[in-house]
Amino acid sequence: RRQILHALEFPSALHALSGSPHLIFDELLALLASYELDAEPLAELEQLVAIVEQCGVPQQQIVLNLSLGRGVSYYTGLVFEIHARDEDGFDAQLCGGGRYDHLMRAVGGNRDINACGFAFGIERLLSLLDTSDLPPNNSTQALVIPVSQSDVPYALQVARSARLQGLWTEVDVSGHGVGAGLKIATRKQIALAMIVGESEQQMQGVTLKHLQTGEERVLAVDALAENIAHKEQWQ
Repeated sequence: RRQILHALEFPSALHALSGSPHLIFDELLALLASYELDAEPLAELEQLVAIVEQCGVPQQQIVLNLSLGRGVSYYTGLVFEIHARDEDGFDAQLCGGGRYDHLMRAVGGNRDINACGFAFGIERLLSLLDTSDLPPNNSTQALVIPVSQSDVPYALQVARSARLQGLWTEVDVSGHGVGAGLKIATRKQIALAMIVGESEQQMQGVTLKHLQTGEERVLAVDALAENIAHKEQWQ
């Protein structure tokens, strides 16, 4: 009986954890250790939090809530929500979603497809936006292509910097490498590819490839827009 009660206390203790990820991870490690459970599953969650931070989300705006659940049962992994404060100071949920690897088969597909998705509340989102902040209808100028899956966090960092410099940028998250990424850029008629790997990360740069001419040049991340605007100066 005592062992059963002890086991039942575990999910209750998990659901009580909510707060800054770095604090919650410490509490989780202690909780798992007290039940002699493996902490390896936390590695993926820690990597995800690190990627979110590298995308420019301030650490104090990230909340890890182990009691969070969505209203449908097809999720197979992480679920998330995005919240904001409205003009009256009230909390407004803008977005919700998560990972669902078996949904495609459930709706008639012939196999499972790993997937992650979300939905926005358009009315809530528009109510928080100033119309002057709405972007023009421009096409993508550059595709950031990570050499390997381990380079994705840096690729996201590069994309954020490029966007802040005014460049319309996407990131190839297919994980199939440079060759496949270049094919994606060609198919989508994106003129520039920013290839990033270990060497580019060490120098905080990118290898910029112009897909029409085949020209390549190594550029610093903080000078992308300036160099792209003066492409005629390429040697």
